[in-house]
Amino acid sequence: MLFEIKKCTVVEVRDVTSGTSRSGNAWTKATAVVEVADGNYTNTFPMLVFGDKIQEVEALVGKEVDIKFSIQGREYNDRYYTDLRLHFVSQSAAPQAPAPAPAPQPKPQPQEDGPDLPF
Repeated sequence: MLFEIKKCTVVEVRDVTSGTSRSGNAWTKATAVVEVADGNYTNTFPMLVFGDKIQEVEALVGKEVDIKFSIQGREYNDRYYTDLRLHFVSQSAAPQAPAPAPAPQPKPQPQEDGPDLPF
């Protein structure tokens, strides 16, 4: 299941790690620190980022973004661990300015009856 947070900020990308899996595939992971303003308080939390997504997130550091992530949990040696895994990130859309009001149309001037009318 994916969760979404709109208008948060990527503060930094740290702890870039790479290696090779048992099957011989190369992997890269990093931790993106995300900040969410919640009223008077700011929540800061780490999210795991994998592969090519790391460069995408690094390009958005300091900008307002929308993210989608999943929550992953696992047990190891009778302890439970929870990770937030970032799946999608995009720059938040700039608020659209309201369309300008149309200019008022001038009122038609009443015409006087005169000899130049065809009737």
